[in-house]
Amino acid sequence: MKLEIGIGLTTCSSLKVGKALVQRLLQKKLISCGQIEKEIESHYYWIGKKEVSKEVRVVVKFSLGNEHEIEKMILDEHEYKTPQWVYWKANGSEGYVSWVNNPE
Repeated sequence: MKLEIGIGLTTCSSLKVGKALVQRLLQKKLISCGQIEKEIESHYYWIGKKEVSKEVRVVVKFSLGNEHEIEKMILDEHEYKTPQWVYWKANGSEGYVSWVNNPE
């Protein structure tokens, strides 16, 4: 048995928006855990202009295979025109991976 899970990142404009996103993902059972990191400062170029924004980072843990449904939901419902959605496979302890894959 492979001890792998998915970990993904997105950002939101506020704690309130981040919490709402995590709650929707949990309700749809697409993630097992969502963590919202308080204010970060993002520096980036957008439409040729350098920008600086205060955001919150949302980290989600999920069963591999859910990444495309999570991406679709983020792209469809996110407040940003081009939201961040990056994810990767991660190894974990047997107990934690078992919980992420069967959270109930």
